[in-house]
Amino acid sequence: MIPPLKSPRFTRWFSRRVRSRLRREFKAIYVRGLEPLRLALKSGPALVVSNHTSWWDPMLAIHIGLEVLSADGYALMDAKNLQRLPFLGRVGAFGVDLTSRQDGVRALRYGATLLDRPGRLLWIYPQGRERPTFERLDDFQGGAAMIARMAKLKAVFPVGVAYHFGSDPAPIALVDIGQPLPHRDEIESSRKAQQQAVHARLDDIQAQLSRADGSFPGFECVLESKSNIVAGFAQRLLAKATRYR
Repeated sequence: MIPPLKSPRFTRWFSRRVRSRLRREFKAIYVRGLEPLRLALKSGPALVVSNHTSWWDPMLAIHIGLEVLSADGYALMDAKNLQRLPFLGRVGAFGVDLTSRQDGVRALRYGATLLDRPGRLLWIYPQGRERPTFERLDDFQGGAAMIARMAKLKAVFPVGVAYHFGSDPAPIALVDIGQPLPHRDEIESSRKAQQQAVHARLDDIQAQLSRADGSFPGFECVLESKSNIVAGFAQRLLAKATRYR
């Protein structure tokens, strides 16, 4: 296991870099369900289980965890990827050797020890690797369920993440945070409940994307591209200047 070498100063600097990068690359980021997670973090730690579909997923997690929720965030990731991107360890990532059962046990125990105080947020991708967003497979691993049991955790939040290209060249990101799952001691039933809850969030996102008016009721915009604001204003001026008489 590779432990995190979290640095508050580096985390603050890197979070600003992430925010700047997201603003350049995305039209907007929309999130739903923030308030229950925010309230849970005020009274205790929380675990997030999410689908994993893109390189951007940890960047979104960093932005939402630190900039939006003001949480003390951590994440479990493949040790090979952490060795390739060691700076993520400075913002709370810790690595597990996915080929070693013994290392996996150490990482899960370590993850459980992190969840010992209010404001701590641990983000886990139980699929273990990137998958197509709306693919439905029975591929969730039981690690998050084991951590929740070891930490006697009540606040386990399912999250669906999707990226969508519409009529604009830049995509939008949709993050749907579900209600906390009830505590389960049995690992397999907990694993299945987490998987079903994340799939339900993705199904709801898919339904939102099919809306003809392109709106996202209940979602709040937590980040919008500066260039999108300027481009939107310029487009409205151009449309007004060239409108049909």
